[in-house]
Amino acid sequence: MKKKWIVSIIILFIFVIFVINIKNRIEDKADIQNVNTDKNEEVYFKELYTKSDIQKFRYDEEGFYPYSLLYYNGKIYTSDNTINCNIVDNKPDIKELSKVYGNSAFCWSEDSNMLLEVTEEGTIYEADGYSDDYRICLYYKETNAESNKSCYIKKYFDCFNGMYLSYGRDLFKDILHLENTEKIYIGDDREISNTRWTEVLDKDINFKEFYNALCNSRILQPEVIEKIYSYYILDGGCVLQLEDKNGVKTILEIYLDGYVVFKSSDKQHFFIVKINEEYCSQIYSNLK
Repeated sequence: MKKKWIVSIIILFIFVIFVINIKNRIEDKADIQNVNTDKNEEVYFKELYTKSDIQKFRYDEEGFYPYSLLYYNGKIYTSDNTINCNIVDNKPDIKELSKVYGNSAFCWSEDSNMLLEVTEEGTIYEADGYSDDYRICLYYKETNAESNKSCYIKKYFDCFNGMYLSYGRDLFKDILHLENTEKIYIGDDREISNTRWTEVLDKDINFKEFYNALCNSRILQPEVIEKIYSYYILDGGCVLQLEDKNGVKTILEIYLDGYVVFKSSDKQHFFIVKINEEYCSQIYSNLK
């Protein structure tokens, strides 16, 4: 009899915890849905790195390095090591900005004395169509130790921190220049490595109106962003990959409840706007 009472108490306790969690999720979702997206405030995205992050970097063969850092003109840029990183035949015929030096191709600086070890040399150029305050292009030569064959690696670095944003246009138009999109792909998984991409046309997703909606929406405050991602309450959605004439990719997460998410290349800053749900539903309907 005593064992049955103990089992009953444990079951009751688990049920109460379950009910409390459900109640919290419902309340959090209501809080987010009621957020004032017209609030006239600038949102500050703080600086995340310092020169010491580059100065102290020491490569570890067993380490995991999902992004790279580059110090240039007093700012630190970041680059995803998979997206916007390609092998090319030669250097570009565009404006050169500076010579840079690399430590194991993960930390770069225009000042070689900042690095514990110099293992590569490269050159940074203007990223065609972008301000070098926010995006630059690195080229460096890589040689295969076994075959002794060389190739050029092209990587785009972004600086999306230490800045104030108010409207979506401050990001999507003035920085990312999504109006220059030439190719659009839709995917079914937020984990980019698992996503199956399908090319779609502008008209399929009503891109012009979608882009205008992004620009006219407010950038959401960090506390709202934290709730969205800590409670996983976003309804199902998809991802868009937008490419410009140079093949520069911008990834947007699209959710059926109207949220659109852009993440910095180091995945430390999330930029979120809320638009009319109909735009997101139309995009989602193109998944095959």
